Amino acid sequence: MTEYFEYADDGKTITKADTSVFDADNRLMRDTQVLSPTGQPSHTVTVTYDYRLADGHGNYTGADQGVVTHTQQRDTANPSVIDTATSYVWWDQAEQSKIQVRGSDPTNPNISIFGFKGSAYGWKLVWCNSCNSGLRISRTKVPENTQILIEESD
Repeated sequence: MTEYFEYADDGKTITKADTSVFDADNRLMRDTQVLSPTGQPSHTVTVTYDYRLADGHGNYTGADQGVVTHTQQRDTANPSVIDTATSYVWWDQAEQSKIQVRGSDPTNPNISIFGFKGSAYGWKLVWCNSCNSGLRISRTKVPENTQILIEESD
């Protein structure tokens, strides 16, 4: 649990108290803010975070995804609840889009470079036809003049 406080000008009156609760994997599970603005009534805002898939009944008890799949925000000053569900496209990890590009040497079809849209870095894949094995090099720079083979957006 982590706590954070903000004080009024007098240095004694707490105007905001923020308490965060984390799980064993250091993922934020709940964030609670008690807001007490000077001269106004206080209220509490609580946001809960889910990392599992929805089970079809409004619960997030499915397979753990390793990323935030759902948040729910409640505010005692407002009776409405804000639910936010997030979907991901999976490709080695959760990504929103991807591109596949050909290497800067089009005469060598055994080298391919893969990267993500908007990023200058990706993976270089080198294939050896003699031994039928390959090598993946992570965090390689994607040349600016590479030809895009496949472009997908979600």
